This record gives sequence, structure tokens and C-alpha cells, in this order.
Amino acid sequence: MYYTGKGTKIERGESDGPAYFKTTTGPRYIEVPVNFVGKIPVGNDTRIFLGAGPYAAFGVGGKNKWESTVAGVHTSGDNSIKWDDDTPFNDGDPNQGYDKYKRFDYGGNLMAGVEFGNFLVSAQYGLGFGKILSGTDNSSDDKGKNRVWSFSVGYLLGRSK
Repeated sequence: MYYTGKGTKIERGESDGPAYFKTTTGPRYIEVPVNFVGKIPVGNDTRIFLGAGPYAAFGVGGKNKWESTVAGVHTSGDNSIKWDDDTPFNDGDPNQGYDKYKRFDYGGNLMAGVEFGNFLVSAQYGLGFGKILSGTDNSSDDKGKNRVWSFSVGYLLGRSK
């Protein structure tokens, strides 16, 4: 189980120019991946591993931030992300809206890494299968879905030599 941050940044114009706009979105999730992993020994106490599997995530927080400059007037602000009370099986939710995020996210993971001794280094790519904005269900394109690269460095406890 992970506490993970996902998000995006959109920036238009030059920050010192006549017109500038930047917005960042940073939703936070509790994510449960179920990866099936295979290991290949490649040397004395060294293994390469590859894995794949699904994940499910539950939105718990996050912030939207923005700033803009138009004709020399600078504005900025932030607000907490609003979560819809949707479920994966409820299309008729009256609380849907484009200013809210779907609380539930799901998708698939691909991972690769290496273990050497009790240490490991890995990279993982997660692709969301569902749109994250409330009220958007058209999945004919990949816009509006979470896509995340993550990197890990770890130490394996209780491992016998």
C-alpha cells in the first residue's frame, strides 16, 4: 500500500512576459498495487526482476494551484481538491461536476528493477484506465487519465544470505 501523489502542470507564456498562466494539480491517493513479479538471477546475490499487475487507488487529498499575469496584473491562489462521492459502478451520481475528481482510480502497472544483496532499485509505470474528472466517462482516448512514473530505492529486511 502506498500514499502517492499524482498530478500535472500546465504553463503558457513567459513568467516575465505580458501574458502568463500556470496551473498545477496534485491529487493524493492511497494506492494498492497487486504486482506479479518474476526474478532472474544474474550473478552472485544479484537478481533482475520484472512485474506487472493492476492497482486500485482512493483519493484522500491534494491541492490545485494557479497563477497568472495579464497586462502587468499578477494573481495567484490555491484550493483543496474536491472529490466526488462516486463509486466505480454509479453513473447517475447527482454530485458529479467538472470541478471535482473521481475518488476511485484504477489501472495497471509495469515494473522492472534489480536486487543486489539486501538493496533494490526499481522503476514502475502506472497507467490509469478510468478518467479522473468527475462526470467524464468517455474512455475512447487517454486524456484525463493518470499516467505516473515512479522510482524506488529500498532495503530488504529479514533476508537470509
